[in-house]
This record gives sequence, C-alpha cells and structure tokens, in this order.
Amino acid sequence: MTNPIQNNPLKLKSNQIKPYRTHKIEEQSYTCPITNSEILTDEACLDHEHETGFCRGVLPRNINTAEGKIRNVYIR
Repeated sequence: MTNPIQNNPLKLKSNQIKPYRTHKIEEQSYTCPITNSEILTDEACLDHEHETGFCRGVLPRNINTAEGKIRNVYIR
C-alpha cells in the first residue's frame, strides 16, 4: 500500500487521520516502536510532535499517554 498522505505533512485534516493511522500501524506491523508489544487497532493512537504537528508513528494509547506525561514533566 502506498502512503495515503505523501511526505508526512505537518498538519493532517480530520478526514486524513484514520487512513494515515491505518497506514502507519500496518507499516509498523502492529508493533509498538517503544515497547515492541502488539498494538490493538482500537487502542492505536497517532503519536505526533505537538509543536510542529509532525507524525512520528502509532503507539498504544497507554504508551502515548505515558510519553506525553513524561514530556510534560521534562518541559516544566
């Protein structure tokens, strides 16, 4: 499958999020890049850089939440 969103744009439109997330999770073989655990489709979150909007990949919801909390503590 080709990437439905070419060149990983800075900002996805709302109708682009689901196809992009599906593409990324398939590209990652349903595997979390941080924990190497399986990502269930209903727990998949599109991880992105909040300052730039750059999409890094797909993480399980709990890992995405933990990453965000760690980042917030570090920034403060």
